[in-house]
Amino acid sequence: MLDAIVDLIFDVILGLVPDVVLKIVCFVIGAASTAVGATMIGESTQIGGILIAVGVFLMIGTLAVSRR
Repeated sequence: MLDAIVDLIFDVILGLVPDVVLKIVCFVIGAASTAVGATMIGESTQIGGILIAVGVFLMIGTLAVSRR
């Protein structure tokens, strides 16, 4: 029951927000994650590397989807 309610809420929210806005938000989050990972790599290489990988994945994924 709770699963259906959460699905309905996400469907309504994603239906109201245009795809371009979601792509921009994902790209900005990816850029921020990459920047934070680059600054943290001196303290913890594992966390910094993970943040950089996630950020690059988000940015490249957003650009690859927008090229279609």
